[in-house]
Amino acid sequence: MFRIDMHSHILPECDHGSDSVETSLAQVKRAYEAGVRAIHLSSHYYNHKDDVESFLNRRKRCFDNLMAALDDNIKNSVKFVLGAEVTLEVELSELPDLRELAIGNTDNILIEMPDMRWTDWTYKSLYEIGVRHNLRPLIAHVDRYDQKQCRKLYEMGFNVQVNASAFTNIFTKGKMVKLFDNGYAHVIGSDVHGKEAKQYDQYERALNVLSDHEEEIMENAQRILGI
Repeated sequence: MFRIDMHSHILPECDHGSDSVETSLAQVKRAYEAGVRAIHLSSHYYNHKDDVESFLNRRKRCFDNLMAALDDNIKNSVKFVLGAEVTLEVELSELPDLRELAIGNTDNILIEMPDMRWTDWTYKSLYEIGVRHNLRPLIAHVDRYDQKQCRKLYEMGFNVQVNASAFTNIFTKGKMVKLFDNGYAHVIGSDVHGKEAKQYDQYERALNVLSDHEEEIMENAQRILGI
């Protein structure tokens, strides 16, 4: 079994997560030290700011820059899977090329919920993503959201990702552990930003807390990444 990071902002200058190749190399180095051997590269995609083609072109350029700078040991030891963190917006489910933002070659897509009170359109849009595009949403960092609003997400059976930082916070730690205990949460991610990559300290601590679930979490991550 190897460790997998299901949510990262490592690609240099693709979004606000890494401002340079140097920062990205520091992030990857720290991930490697934490035992991570597969990383979902999930740069932000905002439909109101971008279009899929320009995003994919930017992502490829940033990915190529990172690969060119990595040393051979890490390049040969860590699997990088391209994807996106796609913010749910009103017209997102109508986007004809939404599938291009899926995780690797899978039918899974990482969805960030909107920063507003969720109403019927929110849940309907998630449903439509599945019906129109045959995609299965992976809900990003549910620890950030009002858990009362999340109950319907859990009932709808979506795959759920929790940020490692939630397990270093006394207000969220117990709640997130219960989600894994009850089978409502499935994978964790560093959501790494910045050169210090402190999120990988949190990642290691989170897996210590979730030691009884780690094998299942990594099996879920392999399935969702398609590796």
